[in-house]
Amino acid sequence: MNLALDVNAAVAFVMGQDETHVIDKFILNADYIFVPELFIFETSNVFWKLHKLQNLSLKVCENFMAKVLDIPDEIVSGSILYSSAWKLATELHHSTYDMFYLALAAQESAALLTRDKCLKELAQKMGIKVL
Repeated sequence: MNLALDVNAAVAFVMGQDETHVIDKFILNADYIFVPELFIFETSNVFWKLHKLQNLSLKVCENFMAKVLDIPDEIVSGSILYSSAWKLATELHHSTYDMFYLALAAQESAALLTRDKCLKELAQKMGIKVL
């Protein structure tokens, strides 16, 4: 199965936050994992916040960040997705950032792997398989 992976699921995977190991199984058994280019920036921001707000060391943050960014098989350029993401954001009244993940899942006929409840609901409304 092909996956469109979002940052919160990827971070949970590398930091061992998936107590039920459901995310782990999907990532480890995926045929191919896509992420939008935005994934890089969001990953950096997550670990910046963990460093600043939870005093996670720079070294630890950098190691986790490298592991997250090593997960995807393909990083899809924002220039390819922005038009679809923009259209979805205006139609669904939701942030364009999140819509890059939906646009990617739709474009690649991939299931969306996320921990974001709102994003899951929007994906289901669009007929995108959600894990």
